[in-house]
Parts: sequence; C-alpha cells; structure tokens
Amino acid sequence: MEVLAKRSDLVDTRVKLRSYYCDFEFDFGRVYWNPRLGTEHERIQLKLRKGVDVLYDVFAGVGPFAIPSAKRRKCHVLANDLNPESYKWLQHNCQLNKVQHMVSTYNMDARDFIATVIRQHLIDRINTFDGTESTRQYHVVMNLPSLAIQFLDAFKGLLHSVEPSSYKINPIIHCYCFVKDVTKNAEEVVKHMVEEVLDHELTTIFEIINVRTVAPNKDMFRITFQMPEHLIYTKITNSNKRLKCE
Repeated sequence: MEVLAKRSDLVDTRVKLRSYYCDFEFDFGRVYWNPRLGTEHERIQLKLRKGVDVLYDVFAGVGPFAIPSAKRRKCHVLANDLNPESYKWLQHNCQLNKVQHMVSTYNMDARDFIATVIRQHLIDRINTFDGTESTRQYHVVMNLPSLAIQFLDAFKGLLHSVEPSSYKINPIIHCYCFVKDVTKNAEEVVKHMVEEVLDHELTTIFEIINVRTVAPNKDMFRITFQMPEHLIYTKITNSNKRLKCE
C-alpha cells in the first residue's frame, strides 16, 4: 500500500484488509500500518495463553496486536493510542471484529496510561485475587521502536503502594527498539539500552530477537523480559528523564 502523491479531495486512502484471521479498516493516509509485521503479530499471539492471560497494548495503533489477542486468543485487552485517528479506527475495528466487550480502549499519553490505567488494573487484580488464577500472566506490548524503551521507567515503583502480599504480579514486557550498525553483539546492545533506562539489571530475559531490517545498518528488535519485582514494588525517589509523546 503506497500513495506517492495525493489530493485529499480525489484520493481515498481508506482500506480494508485481513490479518491473522481479523478484519481491519482504516485510513492509511492518517494512521500507521506495517504489513511486514504480520509474522511478529502472530509471535506475540502465541505467547498468550488462550482465555487466561491479559494484554496491555501501550501503543496500539489500529489494533494489530490487540484485536487478534481478543478474537483469537480470547484474552482481556487494554489498548491505548495517543493519536485520535488511530484511536477512532481501533474502536471501529473492535466493533468490526465483535470484540468490543473484550477490549477496553484508551486515548492517552503512553506514560499516563501506564501510571494510571495499567497500575489500577494490576492493583485491582492483586486485591481481588482468590487463588484461582495464580498462573495468569500479564503482558505489556510496547511497539513504538523509536521511543518505547524511554517509557519503561514508568514502571519503576508502579506498585509500591500495594499492601504486602504473597501474590505479586510481575508483568512480562515485549518492547521494540531500533539498533543501528547491527553487529553480533546486538542483543547485548538492546539489553544495555533497557537496563540504562531502568537503572536496574535484567535477571529474567525470555528472548531478544531481530524482527526485521528497516534500512541499511538499521534493524528492529524485540526484547521480552519480566519486569524485576524489586523495581516495580519499591518506591522510587529519583526518576529518570520522563518523556511524553507529543
């Protein structure tokens, strides 16, 4: 899909397509969609246990991660995007795929979404835990490769106010980033980038993979790791730089 030049009154850039057994409609002249990420969307779906896990989609776009997670994996999803146009089509696609009852949608800055919506949802799950869902996992997808890592510090001290309990939730983070001049040490570069923002060593890394090459000497990576328990449950007194999407 590509429009090299357009007059808004003559060219209709609204499209319909099918991806991972889901239908999507949107105006690709006003929102972002990358057809080359279909395999990666499926990889994330396969990490979700059907009907059990929860997904938080911080940069949801029109729903390529969120909607299959609800429709195909039957997971509860909380999906956010700051762009009003993306948010509009996210809601539309939820209705199109009949998953609006399983996907809660938000139009917020990513940092605020983490600090309020994700935080409160996790606290509610901890406070209402009855012992029957101890294996449920909480996944966070952060697909904004140019900036996503800079938002990870929003998780520092996120649950510091939670009363001590034997049941704790340590979210699994799927964070995307770009690496330039890729070498055989690219995985270490990605790990270092995350640890630098968190100011904390990662002890549980599930995988670091090269998703795709986006330009000469520039690749897109995903790191999947568990947010360190000490980091998320301890009150932080000095915060790293705080970035918001504009």
